[in-house]
Amino acid sequence: MKKVFKSKVGIVIVAATILAIGLPLWTLPLTLINLVVIGVLGGILLPILFGTYYAIQDDILFIRCGLLFWHIDIGTIVSIKETRSILSSPALSFDRLEIKYENGRSRIMVSPKLKRDFIDALISVNKTISVLL
Repeated sequence: MKKVFKSKVGIVIVAATILAIGLPLWTLPLTLINLVVIGVLGGILLPILFGTYYAIQDDILFIRCGLLFWHIDIGTIVSIKETRSILSSPALSFDRLEIKYENGRSRIMVSPKLKRDFIDALISVNKTISVLL
């Protein structure tokens, strides 16, 4: 069975998206080239804002952020810890979880709305995950 967890959305991310699309619309003259650029920008940013989620199916963690996606074998996850890192990641909030996998060589940050449920779902697949909250 597939469990889907929506990303928590922080006000900073929403404000940055609105500014990135709205400010050029408001300040630039409405020429064809400007409208194309704003349309492309919206076409990239809006799917990220509305299409970021995390899904667990069998022993795979699927992470989707706009047009980008990751598949992580849950058996390779070694640890999960809370972080407020501002580094780029498929997370729409700075209230994040850092997931280390592949024996700690790789990491990714996510921001599920229901953090405890998300962690519990991962642990139900891999009981060796170290959780540092």
